[in-house]
Amino acid sequence: MVASGFGPDGHTFYAASRDGTVGRWVLGRYVMGAFTKAAYGAVLSPDGRRTAASADDGQIRIWDTGTQDHMVTIRRERDVAVAVRFSPDGRTLAASHTDGRVRLWDPDTGRLLREADSDAGRTDQQGHRYPSTLRFSPDGSVLAFSTTVADLRAGPRTGDTRRAIVRWDLRTGRLLPDLPAVDQFIEGFGFGSGGRELVAAYTDAPVTGSTVRVWGVGDGRLLAERALPRPVYDLVTSADGRRAVMARDDRSLELWDVASRRSVAQVPTGLAPRVRSLTLAPDGRLVAIGAVGDPLVHLLDLRTGQPVATLDRHQDQLTGMGFGPGGRVLVSAADDSAVVTWQLDPAVAVRQLCSALAGPRLVEQWRAVSPLLGDPPCDPVSPPGR
Repeated sequence: MVASGFGPDGHTFYAASRDGTVGRWVLGRYVMGAFTKAAYGAVLSPDGRRTAASADDGQIRIWDTGTQDHMVTIRRERDVAVAVRFSPDGRTLAASHTDGRVRLWDPDTGRLLREADSDAGRTDQQGHRYPSTLRFSPDGSVLAFSTTVADLRAGPRTGDTRRAIVRWDLRTGRLLPDLPAVDQFIEGFGFGSGGRELVAAYTDAPVTGSTVRVWGVGDGRLLAERALPRPVYDLVTSADGRRAVMARDDRSLELWDVASRRSVAQVPTGLAPRVRSLTLAPDGRLVAIGAVGDPLVHLLDLRTGQPVATLDRHQDQLTGMGFGPGGRVLVSAADDSAVVTWQLDPAVAVRQLCSALAGPRLVEQWRAVSPLLGDPPCDPVSPPGR
């Protein structure tokens, strides 16, 4: 670090390093903001030690979550990674690219491990397919991703599209037959029942209602189907695969028991009708929500239905979020190009800020954050642990 200090708002602490990067802290938050264009999403590795994100500038970047040091950059000049996801063991980073391929990268070196062409094996070569959302099965043996393909059967100018979920068997390297393509939007999906099932939400076009379908992962067989009277804009499943959470257009979340295929609760959110990003903490209790046109991260306790916190300072709507182990850290990305890590454990957040501000002016700078905080709970001369 070569220079540091508070910004004019009195709430933001800036630190410049010799490599030219600038970090910004707000109590409990660090902005990695390395991209020059909109960030598409951010995820944490299963152990929480690494943060990965992609952006519209064609880069995938990986940081050390604890130190915020930049580790690896993967550059693609002719295509963009619209989504990234760590494998359950953390040894692989999957990315869906706009050239129609899904690639597996080594997160330690940035080396390409293997790739799959989402158009391979198709019998209806009617336009190019674009992969997007990625999900690993709990054991890491299957990677599922949603795709969009132009439907040219009715003529090249119709603009119609069809969507499907593709399964990649990583043990054999084969793409399994697509789940049936539909003219609905695939709003979200996840693995359920210990990885044996895929639960997916499909919304009608034009938007009138939605359908939840449960598929067998191994054979692609349709196991259950339920029509919903209201549109759903995102769906995620819990880490244990027992529950699905759906964001409805009536400003509520619907909790679904995967085994019984039944709704078990409805939780009002009071947020904008359309949710753009939804993620569950590993224990399934805390959910982070990002809505269209809303730069705030909203944390909600699903057991009590009560809001826990609202995290601010993104300048544009969110594009993706992810929890770390234990739900103690959250990472978020937005159209403002910023990638942000949120320390949700107050004690750890205070220790980090003490370390960043340590010096003769610690007391003065600490009080500048807010007079309500009182004196800093750390040594004004040297940071904790030195």
